[in-house]
Amino acid sequence: MRKILFLAVGIFGLSVSAVRAQELPAADLSVGYSYFREGFSNGVNANGGTAAFTGYANRWLGITGDFGGYHASPFGVSANTYTFLVGPRFSARVAFPPRLVDLPGAQAAEST
Repeated sequence: MRKILFLAVGIFGLSVSAVRAQELPAADLSVGYSYFREGFSNGVNANGGTAAFTGYANRWLGITGDFGGYHASPFGVSANTYTFLVGPRFSARVAFPPRLVDLPGAQAAEST
């Protein structure tokens, strides 16, 4: 009898944690490395990073901001490029979510 009671409590404890795991997050954060090729055949290789944040207003609509910074040193000249993208994210928050994202943005470059 004690084994059955112990087993029932264990199964109940695991099922409660599985239910909590299905709650939807209020936001997503992504940070990563990025390689950026500026130009075509005689272009410059730039290395940098990106960060993206999405805050969800409800179950299917969110606002995404994506920021990037890249650095290259072609021929001893320091060149930096910055990108900024922002826009809505529509997603069905299910096991394999289809997403529709439109991120218009801007780019700024500087060299020293």
